Amino acid sequence: MTGNDIPLSPGMVVTNEPGIYKQDCYGIRIENMLLVEIDTNNEYGLFLKFTPLTYCPIDLEGIEQNLLNNEEKSWLNEYHSLVYNKLSPHLSEDEADWLAKECHAI
Repeated sequence: MTGNDIPLSPGMVVTNEPGIYKQDCYGIRIENMLLVEIDTNNEYGLFLKFTPLTYCPIDLEGIEQNLLNNEEKSWLNEYHSLVYNKLSPHLSEDEADWLAKECHAI
């Protein structure tokens, strides 16, 4: 895989596709679309951030939680909270209950 020379800029949509592939077995990839936005502009320059555009819980059964550090656990919990808060108002009670279980904190 080769990179490109196109710098990130506000308004761009990019994908984040971390994954693992076991040769001759299987692959697992988590894909999210992200919006590039301005985070802050100060004396050190313009800093950007990524805002998720894809809201889908990450299956916790596929995660070895003991391998995550506190920052990674916090990120996952914050993402799941965002997923639940964005989607649950548009779901039936049963669907929202299911989503709450899928987005529980670790």
